[in-house]
Amino acid sequence: EVNGLFEEGIQTENLSKMHVVRGSKDIIKVSQVAVQDSQKFESIKDPMRTILDQINMLYVNAAIEATKAGEAGRGFTVVADEMRRFSEKSEDLSKEVNEIIEIINNNINEIYKVVVNNTRMGNEIFTAAYKLGEENVKATWEYVEEADDLSSTNNKNIKTIKEIAEEINSETKELHNTILKF
Repeated sequence: EVNGLFEEGIQTENLSKMHVVRGSKDIIKVSQVAVQDSQKFESIKDPMRTILDQINMLYVNAAIEATKAGEAGRGFTVVADEMRRFSEKSEDLSKEVNEIIEIINNNINEIYKVVVNNTRMGNEIFTAAYKLGEENVKATWEYVEEADDLSSTNNKNIKTIKEIAEEINSETKELHNTILKF
């Protein structure tokens, strides 16, 4: 019965370890997807930079055309000023977006590192606990066997003592009978 309980305990530990490992792998997989998705933000930086450069070129061209046209180019001057303000705002927003993307990417990478590290540590702890559990089961089993051996030895000793007591009793009766004859 004790052996069955030990076997059941070992099976439960194995099942628990399997669930921990599977859960850890799932967490790592989700973290990897998050890292990959965050890297997609990086891919929009260059197109944004290109659009901003084109807006700046339009602003410069509008300013040049306004200057060439002189008084007749006042409309170009208004457009050029609006393009300049739009370009400056776009540049500021682009910098903010890039900073936010950088922060998000750094945070996701840190989360990924923490998840991987915690998963590794969790597996190490579980493995150590599993080994300790196995050692405890083995030690307990050895104690059970030792107790069984002691019990067998005690039973033999009791049997021997009983036999000696019976022999003494028999001899005492015989001695008593002999004494009664006198």
